[in-house]
Amino acid sequence: DLKQKHPEKDLDQLVEMANYYALSHQQKSRAFYRIQATRMMTGAGNILKKHAAEQAKRSTSLHEVQLEEPEDFISKVYFDPCSYQCLENCGAVLLTVVRKGGDVSKTVYVDYKTEDGSANAGADYEFTEGTIVLKSGETQKEFSIGIIDDDIFEEDEHFFVRLSNLRVVEASEPPELNNLPYPKAILASPCVATVTILDDDHAGIFTFECDVIHVSESIGIMEVKVLRTSGAR
Repeated sequence: DLKQKHPEKDLDQLVEMANYYALSHQQKSRAFYRIQATRMMTGAGNILKKHAAEQAKRSTSLHEVQLEEPEDFISKVYFDPCSYQCLENCGAVLLTVVRKGGDVSKTVYVDYKTEDGSANAGADYEFTEGTIVLKSGETQKEFSIGIIDDDIFEEDEHFFVRLSNLRVVEASEPPELNNLPYPKAILASPCVATVTILDDDHAGIFTFECDVIHVSESIGIMEVKVLRTSGAR
């Protein structure tokens, strides 16, 4: 019954709850009530309440340990930085994945895959997917994604790269270490990178070479120089 009512409790907690239930519901002897009365008079407290308080404290302590311990053992894998900009004619953009904390002697595998935003695979960039391997001692790894250049004027566009399917490959270890209640590595935020492609095919900026030009009335035909800056190559 306790297991059905409290499925989140582990075996030790269920045993303690069963002991407390039995203690509080079993038939008490005269000696029990005499001891209980003596404790209340001397300030030692109620036996049952003390038992419940100890259980609550123990449960809280176990919970805190489970929350604190993983931070010392877990490697976090993510993009750094998570935002990239490149010109349309750059050829390729480099992205960096890092891991921080935990045991860096482990070999970590993580998959990556491009996803369309306003930029489309095959037209603006090369669809790319693969696996990054962070070997023992490595804390960062770069990979590239091809950028497609064209002569069409477009607004700046972007696409995404997502990390997924993180796994740790480890050498032979004592069996008990493989049964720890927390993972050895996790994907942390940001695990999605944004790449913005800056278009370089706009017509450019046109200006006169001079603000004011002075000529004589008898010149006949006047030549004026117009300048174009930036824009198409």
